[in-house]
Amino acid sequence: MSNQHEEDDFMGSGASLKFEKIGVSHSGKLVSIKARNDQDINGKTKTWDDGTPKKVFLWQLEDKDGELATMWVRGNLVKVLREAAVKAGAKKQSDLIGATVQVKHHALGEAQKGMQPAKLFQAKITLATPEERAAMAARDEPDARASGTATDAGQEDYDPFGDTE
Repeated sequence: MSNQHEEDDFMGSGASLKFEKIGVSHSGKLVSIKARNDQDINGKTKTWDDGTPKKVFLWQLEDKDGELATMWVRGNLVKVLREAAVKAGAKKQSDLIGATVQVKHHALGEAQKGMQPAKLFQAKITLATPEERAAMAARDEPDARASGTATDAGQEDYDPFGDTE
């Protein structure tokens, strides 16, 4: 079994952003969004009650120094980012590429029986102008990441307005 984290690092996606403690925040320009089947700690695909695979979304951000890092989006962070995208005026995935994304771990939810409390987040998205998106696309050509299109095996385009939960 391959370690997906190692594969991502090998392919240059940068570090994984972590929200270890309340108050931790991350921000950057959104470079790409990819989706893949989520896995448990044993590498088994997580599924919904109907057998449909659960997804984890990989948002690649570029910080002010040009460094890339991946934010693994699952759980209530999906809902928070979707709400922030809609509030910012995004109507489709391509609207988000080049946007400034700010995410903060601000609290813990109630713990479910036998589980850790859920991390709660706040997010703000500021859409890039069409000129900024075009400049990013030109800078990264022929790299497919500017389009937000996932080309890696096992990944697919992410529609942040689709039904994922």
